Amino acid sequence: MAILHSLYNALVPGGWLLITVLNAMRHIRMYQDRDVAAGIFDPATLTETSTMTTGEGENQVTVTLREHGFVIPELRMMLETAGFEVAHIGGGTAGNWGIRRVELDEYELMAIGKKPRS
Repeated sequence: MAILHSLYNALVPGGWLLITVLNAMRHIRMYQDRDVAAGIFDPATLTETSTMTTGEGENQVTVTLREHGFVIPELRMMLETAGFEVAHIGGGTAGNWGIRRVELDEYELMAIGKKPRS
């Protein structure tokens, strides 16, 4: 919410916002009970957890990544709470842009919002 409030405050009245976020529906369809038991996916928070190792030798570091997926009603509520008028929420995967319905297995959602003029 802090990010959305900052974006809202950075826009002039009547300004447009276009953002993409991870699609939680993809996560829900992709993971199974064994992934939940292993701590890879948490259906209560719609969060995927993984690790990544970077660097070499003594500079090698392993980092835990947590990525939250969003469902359309949650994203709409967050945008409206931040003050935006929501013009569209749908599919938004790179290489397949457009104002269209979301496909359940695509990676991202795209939202378009507007800061009201008054």
